[in-house]
Amino acid sequence: MRSFLSVKKHEFLSDTPFGQVPILYIDDKPLPQSGAILRYLAREFNLAGETSFQQAQADMLFETVTEVISKIPYMEKDPIKRV
Repeated sequence: MRSFLSVKKHEFLSDTPFGQVPILYIDDKPLPQSGAILRYLAREFNLAGETSFQQAQADMLFETVTEVISKIPYMEKDPIKRV
C-alpha cells in the first residue's frame, strides 16, 4: 500500500471509487462515503441501535450534523456566499 504523503492528490483520488474521500478499506475493499462508513462502523461495534427506531435516530443525528457542517462558511463553494 502506498503512503498517502507519497502520492499526488490527483493520483490518489483517481484510484478512489468516486474520486473523493473519505474511504474506509475493509479487507482491501474500498467503502466510500462518510454515511456508509459511519453506519458500517456503528453496526460493527454494536452502536447502531437495537431497534429500527433507534437506528433511525442514529441516522437522524448523522444527517443533522452533516447539514450543520454544510452550512459553515468554509464549506461554501461559492466565494461570494462564503464571505
